Amino acid sequence: MKTCPLVSNLWKEVFAHISSRDIYVPTVAYLVHLSTVIRTNSSVIYCSDLFQSTRTITRHVDLTETTGDVAMEPYSALCSLPNHSGFRRCFPNIERIHLEVNYCIRGGWHELILCHQQLIRTHISIALDQAMTELSVLPVAWHIVAENPEVDHVGGVIADVHWDIFLREVTLAVAPGMLCCIRKDPFKDTVSKSTYVGGLLHFRGHALLAERMGDVRHINYYFRKTASKPPGLWALIGEVYEDMKGAFIPSASVYSCWKTILGEAPGQRKL
Repeated sequence: MKTCPLVSNLWKEVFAHISSRDIYVPTVAYLVHLSTVIRTNSSVIYCSDLFQSTRTITRHVDLTETTGDVAMEPYSALCSLPNHSGFRRCFPNIERIHLEVNYCIRGGWHELILCHQQLIRTHISIALDQAMTELSVLPVAWHIVAENPEVDHVGGVIADVHWDIFLREVTLAVAPGMLCCIRKDPFKDTVSKSTYVGGLLHFRGHALLAERMGDVRHINYYFRKTASKPPGLWALIGEVYEDMKGAFIPSASVYSCWKTILGEAPGQRKL
């Protein structure tokens, strides 16, 4: 590629534009690194593309073959983030944050309606492009899919009770912290509106996430500082203000409750 600069530059521009539309977050440290790369414009591939081209941020946790994934920490951190002002400030065209978990049934009440090792897929989407102010009320959509449940266990009075328990335990794990807004007690209406198509049982719901002041692991602070600013005195004053704001805003706790889907004793805990 180095011997053909024209092809190399064309490839870089196309790749940067496509790959920067969706940012995958492997660790919390990666978010800090990403904010530094954007602020210093030190990437040889992306240059200034990340500011304008980023549309989504995705965190995917895969627990299908293991009970541990390094992605669990950043997933819990994003769920516990009190607001998303840093992302909105840094990426003016961002639309959504996607949080995904795949895991297999390993025991508990679930085995009464689902067999051991059956696959469960969860997806939560936070609509950042609906924010109208610094702190907003954001729409949240969620979707849980149970693959290949026994047909006899898809519906019915007894089965519905167990699906209600299933949804409470799953949402406790995949929606800790601020995303507790999606949890209902009971999930009776959600179960009654579930759909069974092609061997897949779908549960869907919507909620509203009310943002509040705060930060987690300084994520908002780093991305607010990274946001593009006009040159001049006001930019300098703004930088000082962000530093002071970051110093005085307390860091919120990171909550997690993975045990409820790993076949262990339930209980939300702080990290």
